[in-house]
Amino acid sequence: MHTILMMISSIGLVVGGLAAAAALCWLLWQLFRPIRHPDWAPSIILVLAGLAVTGNLPDSQFLHLALAYAVAAAIPLWMEGRAWRRHRAIEDSANSGVSSW
Repeated sequence: MHTILMMISSIGLVVGGLAAAAALCWLLWQLFRPIRHPDWAPSIILVLAGLAVTGNLPDSQFLHLALAYAVAAAIPLWMEGRAWRRHRAIEDSANSGVSSW
């Protein structure tokens, strides 16, 4: 019974860490999108990871696992943020010449 409980808690830790990392990435994207810099979101993730490494965050397996997943997602998030910003710049330059009639 103890083994089954350990397996369930481990699976919950992994799935919960993935969900928390996805939620963190989404939240940071939503926070930085209005200022048109969603590519800054990974920098916040890296700051949080730095705080965790130096011991300035609570010692929690869940927090460390969620940050590890978020750091793994930081590079694709940064690349997508740059592509999104580049695409918005092209749209804005194309729409600036169109009259509003």
